[in-house]
Amino acid sequence: MLALSLPPAEALAYLSGIHTTLLVWDRIPQLLWQLEADERLLIHSLGFPDHPAEVQLCEQIFAEFGFDVDTFPAWAIQGLATVDEVLLYDGDGFAQDAVLHGCGQDLFSYQSSVGKENSLCYGIRLSDTFFLDEPIYDVIPPLHQDWHGEMFWQPESDLQHFAFRCALTRDRAMY
Repeated sequence: MLALSLPPAEALAYLSGIHTTLLVWDRIPQLLWQLEADERLLIHSLGFPDHPAEVQLCEQIFAEFGFDVDTFPAWAIQGLATVDEVLLYDGDGFAQDAVLHGCGQDLFSYQSSVGKENSLCYGIRLSDTFFLDEPIYDVIPPLHQDWHGEMFWQPESDLQHFAFRCALTRDRAMY
């Protein structure tokens, strides 16, 4: 079992299929390689932004999809996805997948804009996304996690294990 924590607007973008390729820098987390072929990745939302411009953008995105802070809450498991493929980007591949990741067509310009010059850029292709009918509320990722820019994590507490099982049970009930 593995979760991916993202800011709320990004979690919504991946679950809705606006973006299907998540960018990760320098290395793929070992946890991701350990997923079995039939395992699902849980999509978890972090806290809401504090900066007024980011708050406004988040509210706009939510409104376009009919969500608000009550229907798509922070610190909640929102849905699930399947990891289809992991690839290493070069400039051409990044440009070809621009619509899938939403970060422009020029890998080198994007690397520079996020302070990742000379870093390897990997794409994690997600598919078969599924919104939970009801988010699983108040799920806090491990606090001691050393994120290194990634937000992948496994459950550690009984509460986290229970939340993961609930999400996976709801996913399987849909098939």
